[in-house]
Amino acid sequence: MESNYNIEQIKANFPHRMTTIVHFHQVDSFKILHNIQYLYIFEAARLEFLRSLGLVNNLDDLINKFPVMTVHHSIDYFSPAYFNDILEVYTKIKEIGTSSIKFENVSISKDKILAAATTVYVYINPNSGESQPIPKEIKDLLSKS
Repeated sequence: MESNYNIEQIKANFPHRMTTIVHFHQVDSFKILHNIQYLYIFEAARLEFLRSLGLVNNLDDLINKFPVMTVHHSIDYFSPAYFNDILEVYTKIKEIGTSSIKFENVSISKDKILAAATTVYVYINPNSGESQPIPKEIKDLLSKS
């Protein structure tokens, strides 16, 4: 993300928003949200996004309806978050391949970007663990979001 960003424009480019708070157990010795916590926060936001599309309503759906494995994460950190800060976490699909889905997340608090991430899921056969093409109906649903 560039240093001259427009927060409202960024928010408008993401179809899904989740709000969360920084809990005590998430802060480190510097009293800021520990960097590893963003993996959990962004994963929760992606699951909420998928839930809003009706793809994941329970754990069985991750095997039967939407079997994916995470194959890549990259996160850039820009500003710290502190205990009790309210975070707005935005999610969108950046790209859909034959068997992969690339998500983008951004976390914002007090009109500052805290962190931005890219995560890639691969659609798999739950029995073999091998990648397989994303079914057309799921691709179509994701493409509309």
